[in-house]
Amino acid sequence: MRPAPRLVLQFACPATRQRRPRRQRRSAFCPRPTRRSPTTGRRELSAAPVSRRARIHARRSNAGTSLGHPTLDLHHSASDCYPKPMPDTRTTPQRAWLAFIAPISIALVVAAMVAASVLTRRPAPPVATPAATATVASQPTRAAGSSTLGRQDLITAADAAAVAYAANLPSPSVNEALVGRNFKVRIPFGCDGPQIGPGPAQAHYEVGEAGLSDRLIAQPSEWSSLPVLQGTADAARAESVEGFWIPRPWTYLDTCPPRRDNPLPATPTPPASQTLGLAQFFTKGSARAARHAGAPYQAVWTPKANAKAESAAQSFDLVLEGQITGYADGRAVRCWSESVDHRPICIFAVSLSRVAFEDAAGHRVAEWRQ
Repeated sequence: MRPAPRLVLQFACPATRQRRPRRQRRSAFCPRPTRRSPTTGRRELSAAPVSRRARIHARRSNAGTSLGHPTLDLHHSASDCYPKPMPDTRTTPQRAWLAFIAPISIALVVAAMVAASVLTRRPAPPVATPAATATVASQPTRAAGSSTLGRQDLITAADAAAVAYAANLPSPSVNEALVGRNFKVRIPFGCDGPQIGPGPAQAHYEVGEAGLSDRLIAQPSEWSSLPVLQGTADAARAESVEGFWIPRPWTYLDTCPPRRDNPLPATPTPPASQTLGLAQFFTKGSARAARHAGAPYQAVWTPKANAKAESAAQSFDLVLEGQITGYADGRAVRCWSESVDHRPICIFAVSLSRVAFEDAAGHRVAEWRQ
């Protein structure tokens, strides 16, 4: 009696026909050759133990038979026999530069947009500046040289002293620093044309005989009895005090003021009185030639030979140069007012070293040095 055929479990695993990679773990379900088949004499591959659930699943699937018996087919593939190798996630030098493509592209686009906006931007319209003539009119005129005081400096110092006097405060200390400083002031005259005889102005000019020349005259005033100087030690020991007023102390211009054709008011008011001056003290025994209250400065100006002087359109400058000597109490300027409703009168104590006449073009007509 022939023995019953044995049930041989075969696995259709394609991995048995492939070369197994080196050092790779064999799957628990991959077959191994164990013995020869008694029927065919060939070496059969027996499978690893299979669970009961796997056998039931193989019978139901009816995948095939071997020697009249159903054959279990677990449908293994190459990936089931041997695990797949892990993917290589290492970054190679060839792939490293790919990570910078997006940032570089974005940076180039932004740079291009910024450059385009800058190149296409329209320049701002120029800011309108005041005319040169208006600037000259508003700026004060200073004497030549940084150490020489001019009209603006004297007016500024006098205003500060007047404010302190009106508030019953001590004189500003900055005014004391003016003692010993040199100054140069230009006083225009003849802006309204010639006049006959002396008037309220200290400097004027008259038309000479035959109208061929002009006679320039400047005469200082005697200020010994001026209230602002009364009670000072300087006036007590001085034999005489002479001085020149600086007209229009509300402007820094040292030229003739521009004229305006304003209608006359119903009740005209007189011009403002003088409030800023330069006083020179002459002690006993000083030179008489330096005093001109009784003997004014005079000079003759001839514009052209054998031609009449255009006196109506001509003006001149009285140039005063000297040094601020100050008062005995150390102040450079003193102020006084009749009442609180009167503007204070401020007088500088000076010593004149040069007095000159100049025409409108700045040419010297005559000068006196002391």
